[in-house]
Amino acid sequence: MGGKQSKKLVSNRPPPRAPMTGPAPVRMMPKSKKRLIPPDGGWGWMVVLGACISLFFFPSVTVAYGVMFKSHLEAMGAGATEFTIIGNGLSTIWSFAAVFMAPLAELFGARSLTVLGGLLGFLTLILVAFSTSIITFTVVYSILGGISSSLCAFFGVVLIPKYFDKRKGLANGLVVSVSAFGKIVMAPLTRLLLEQYGYRWACLMVGALCLHTCISGMLYQPAEWHLVFRLLDYGLLQEPYFHLIAWPNAIVIAAYVNLMYALPGYVLSLGFSYYQSAFAISAFSVMEVVFRLGIALLSDFSWFPNELVYTSGFVLATVSVGFLTMIPSYEWIVACVAVKGMAMSMIHVNSIHVIVRYLGTDRYAQVIGFFSLLNGVMMVAIGTTADCEQPHVLMTQGGRLGNKLCQYASVYLLRYLYGIRVSIPQRMHDYLSTIFKNITLPAQNTCFTNQTEKVKFVTVYMELYTAASQARAKATDNNIREPLLNASYYVRNNPGPRSLLMAHRDLIRSLLVFREEIVNQAIDNINQALSTFNATYHRRSFSVVTVHVRRTDYTGYIGRKFNLMQLDELYFKKAFEFYKERLPQPVFLVLSDDREWCRRKLQAKDVIVIAKASPTVDMAVMSLGDHHITSYGTYSFSGALLGHGHITHPIGHNTKYNLADCVDSDFFHHISRDKTYKVDNSEVVIS
Repeated sequence: MGGKQSKKLVSNRPPPRAPMTGPAPVRMMPKSKKRLIPPDGGWGWMVVLGACISLFFFPSVTVAYGVMFKSHLEAMGAGATEFTIIGNGLSTIWSFAAVFMAPLAELFGARSLTVLGGLLGFLTLILVAFSTSIITFTVVYSILGGISSSLCAFFGVVLIPKYFDKRKGLANGLVVSVSAFGKIVMAPLTRLLLEQYGYRWACLMVGALCLHTCISGMLYQPAEWHLVFRLLDYGLLQEPYFHLIAWPNAIVIAAYVNLMYALPGYVLSLGFSYYQSAFAISAFSVMEVVFRLGIALLSDFSWFPNELVYTSGFVLATVSVGFLTMIPSYEWIVACVAVKGMAMSMIHVNSIHVIVRYLGTDRYAQVIGFFSLLNGVMMVAIGTTADCEQPHVLMTQGGRLGNKLCQYASVYLLRYLYGIRVSIPQRMHDYLSTIFKNITLPAQNTCFTNQTEKVKFVTVYMELYTAASQARAKATDNNIREPLLNASYYVRNNPGPRSLLMAHRDLIRSLLVFREEIVNQAIDNINQALSTFNATYHRRSFSVVTVHVRRTDYTGYIGRKFNLMQLDELYFKKAFEFYKERLPQPVFLVLSDDREWCRRKLQAKDVIVIAKASPTVDMAVMSLGDHHITSYGTYSFSGALLGHGHITHPIGHNTKYNLADCVDSDFFHHISRDKTYKVDNSEVVIS
């Protein structure tokens, strides 16, 4: 073999590997080139359902703010400035918090955050139900409520593009339409809950409704998340289209939110009812429901001009608010608010198309977050605040219940008739709030001071009356479009303009409604008096005429002021005969600070001296009468003013007392207090 060693052949195969005992190796697969697209249905409709549930109950805390919390805040001493700051505080916190919702969803998921929002909303309503100070209410409602509102509302909107592509307009339209329908329902519902159960229970019930948001969170099954986590896409701020879309949205939303806050108060200031103020919001929401659904059904078609409709919405929104206060009629207000609802529908439904077209679907959640941040900036920048330079009238607070009631009614009529800013002292507000359900006039604050010109009520009234007459003479349609008050005034006297108050008796009676516990006590006192006739206030076959006899504390005052002697039994017995001639077997219930005198001089089979009670309960008794016999003073007149039917008032030879001489009303009649003074009431008929 030549001593040469032969070469050993080596196999080309790799040597055998030792068996692996660890986990199996990851098998790398080629990356799919297919683009993930939304399912355009499926579980997406459950997400839509969840968003609808959340946004249906959402307005009970936000849009219904003016309906639900106005009286409670005023009772705690909050003026117009504080009221607006608190409402805008929630909107600001909500908007600032929304910018963090997208990155927080990357960490914790939309489901858990939405459930947390529902729980925080419930907690907010519980805490404000038991709040006793403005500071506590502000911290809870503005901060905690703002955070919960952002958590509840954000994901119902931003999840839509993740589940829908061709039908995203329809899905978004359904969500925003149900949100508008919630505004229709929740404003009157909160008003109803307030009247039926009171403030505290109404808050607890609305808080329970907020818990429905937890159901929404459970329906938000997670979609595909980005593999690379990005906190905020600041590149959006460099996009011209972002600013072109974002800033108009921020401005119009800030104006919309403040309109919803201020609208109930404005409607009430014109003398309309609480339900009318709530239904004004509902009118806005009705138009939103109709137009959001209609536009949503059309917006997905290629021929529909999304951008034109979107832009037109801003024009209509501006015009509708600008013309709102030009005509102080309820029909005009509802019409302007309805146009505003249509305009907001045009903006909201088409915004998803505009954003996706110019900024992309992948950035939609980030865009909404930045939009909310800008909304918060606008709330701070242009949120409604009180203008302390605008002229106003502050009412004095002298006297007792009768004086304060006439003061309140008089200054309210200045606002109702002439649209000026008015206020009452804080102590008067607090006092009347313990007696009547809804004291809506703002309490004195830094904008309303008594460091202004001090005048009598008749002076400021005649100035406004003259200015209004001149303004109407200049106008072609009899509508006033210019401010009538050029300076601020402090009314220094205790007004009791009988003629003016009687002319607006129904309005005043609707404003000053006794609290239920006072009315119940008054009815108990009436029932006790009527037990002699085996009757009660609600079960009787005869008319009740209340008789007020004021003697002890008023004798000296009317002697010094008007040179009047105290009324004797002659006037009251003439008044009894006045009603007996016109009513079948009336019963007279006498209220007095001198019941012993009344028993000696007036009591008879059909004249009952009612049991002693507080001045508040006695006035409530007078207001429950079918007709009334009054004596001198604002207390006696006020009790009859708040009641129904006819009123009699003393008159005689003394011309120094002429406070009631000029009253021109078919329900106000003079009865002679003197033997020789003649009054002809022969043509008076009581039906």
